[in-house]
Amino acid sequence: MVAPSPYPTAIIDCVKSGMTNSEIVKKLKVSRVLVFRTAQRYRHLGTSDDIKRRGFPVTVTTPEAVKAVREKIRRTPERSMRKMSEEYEMSRESIRTIVKDKLKMIPYRMQKGAFLNQKKQDIPDEKGSKAARWHERWLASDDAIYRRENLHCGGEQERPKSSDHRY
Repeated sequence: MVAPSPYPTAIIDCVKSGMTNSEIVKKLKVSRVLVFRTAQRYRHLGTSDDIKRRGFPVTVTTPEAVKAVREKIRRTPERSMRKMSEEYEMSRESIRTIVKDKLKMIPYRMQKGAFLNQKKQDIPDEKGSKAARWHERWLASDDAIYRRENLHCGGEQERPKSSDHRY
């Protein structure tokens, strides 16, 4: 976070002593806008605090909730936002707001993949044997790939092509 500016307290002290805005600008060498806004806020509120904004105060995406979600993501980054919303009893949109807007993270789903260890590689599975049988049925040449059953030798009769049929 950014450290608070020392100027507002100095400006308020100058306003209390009765200095004008232009004198404060020359003395502190700060912008006229900063002096004007700080002096006006002090005259209206009597303090250097911010003006109360309108709207309902935040109840769900509080700093405590943001901190808890940050820690959860730090511990288990692959945790889904849906599961976190169930765990913290918040809506998915509230978790999404915390992750995207407050923490400035980009949520994404991890791609699942099959990692084979040596034990799995040694076991012949159905897909592997299918691939081996498929490979045996096909022959390849430089120009094209031919199916073994479609190759005609000598006196066999040739099958009609689909373009020969009339509809």
